[in-house]
Amino acid sequence: MAVPSVILLPQGPWWPMLAHPGTQIDAERASLRRQLGLPADRPVVLSGHQASWWHAGILAKFFALDALARRVDAHAGWVVVDQDSNAFSQVAYPARAGDGSITRGLWQSAPAKLAADQRADCALASLPTFTPQPLPTDAATPDAGRGLRSIDDCLRLHAGAGSAGAQVGQASIALATSLLPAPAVGPTFLFASKLCATAAMQSWIGRMLADPGACVGAYNQAVRKHAVFGVAPLGMDESRKRYELPLWRLPPGLAGGSGDGSAPMPRQRVYAHTLAGIPPEQLAPRALLMTAFLRAFACDLFIHGTGGGATTLGTAGDEAGYDRVAEDWVQGWLGITLVPSVVASATLLLDLGTPPTASLEDVRQARRLIHSARHTPALLGNASAQAQKEALVGQIRVSNDAGERARLYRQMHGLLDGVVAGSAGEMGAIKARAEALSGAYAREGLLRDRTWPWPLHSRGALLGLAKAVREGMGV
Repeated sequence: MAVPSVILLPQGPWWPMLAHPGTQIDAERASLRRQLGLPADRPVVLSGHQASWWHAGILAKFFALDALARRVDAHAGWVVVDQDSNAFSQVAYPARAGDGSITRGLWQSAPAKLAADQRADCALASLPTFTPQPLPTDAATPDAGRGLRSIDDCLRLHAGAGSAGAQVGQASIALATSLLPAPAVGPTFLFASKLCATAAMQSWIGRMLADPGACVGAYNQAVRKHAVFGVAPLGMDESRKRYELPLWRLPPGLAGGSGDGSAPMPRQRVYAHTLAGIPPEQLAPRALLMTAFLRAFACDLFIHGTGGGATTLGTAGDEAGYDRVAEDWVQGWLGITLVPSVVASATLLLDLGTPPTASLEDVRQARRLIHSARHTPALLGNASAQAQKEALVGQIRVSNDAGERARLYRQMHGLLDGVVAGSAGEMGAIKARAEALSGAYAREGLLRDRTWPWPLHSRGALLGLAKAVREGMGV
């Protein structure tokens, strides 16, 4: 069984960072939490992800969320990032080809029309629920086949959700909850597409409208400060008073048609001069506004993956994660310090019958050996030539005569060229090994892939991941 490699940052217990039970929070935070279905009298821990069938690294966040909530009697919430337009319908799986080899299969779980709307940048919150398409029958392993069937079952069970995003998000969490220790209580769902309708977010949007230059200026300053993360700046033309805001509009209706709600429309960027005319229910936060808002009001600790990072715990430099941009932006714009974020992630390889035989480091070392062998006769089994080379190197180092050093240098390379020419068999074997490792590495990409949907792993491997996360947290 594959052994998971778990990442938890910071290492050690996280609960001292949480507010103590009964700690008072201000009225605005308490009101928002009640509006979102969260308690105002207990610590709240949040995590989340796009609506999709995530890999085991995201599942580690879910396990960490549950473990921490149990440890300190906190309330767990999961944010479904349904304002995104990610490829929710694509479920990769290991398939068995006709010749017996394993290839990458792709189950398009949703109808082609929904997949096309998603590719046209429609938010998942704007897409209707769906009946899953027929399951593939060529899964390479029994576990993968069972995993695909469980995905299909959960999607059908949640076909009454409010959108495709809610359907996939709720189905994935329901299936993950079945792996939790008893009593298995799933987290409260928070849908990112609904956040702009809250009074607290409306207050922030009011601040954006009152002084868009301050909001966008602070945002772009934070982006420039942490350019390593590649966050795009917001558009800003002060001469024309045109400011792009960190919001999406999720319009209802038929694109370019009647607007009767019969088909979804793509997401639209929001500008300060258009904001006043957009109903709150059509607004959704972009990524950094979403996490900044949740960390400002809705929770006492946020669990990120390695991309978001453990951003407020003294991590040096920009190794922390992209949410450092959100922290600096909100601090500079509103003077608000966000609650801490931590990291949970993991690598769990799918059991495809045989472990990988070549790593990237194996390939690199084999290629380095080709270069080294050309300059190190001992690697070709020629100890005498090695001694001659070392003697020549010594003479070059102590000589003060440039002409003599040049002569000795040419002599040394003539020696090395002669050794290589006379060691064709040995050099051939070194090159052949490097080529074999490179070929194996290329062929074994599927074996090293950590991004397979987590339901395709065996239940034992998934329970082992949950145990490793709990142990790493000291729970």
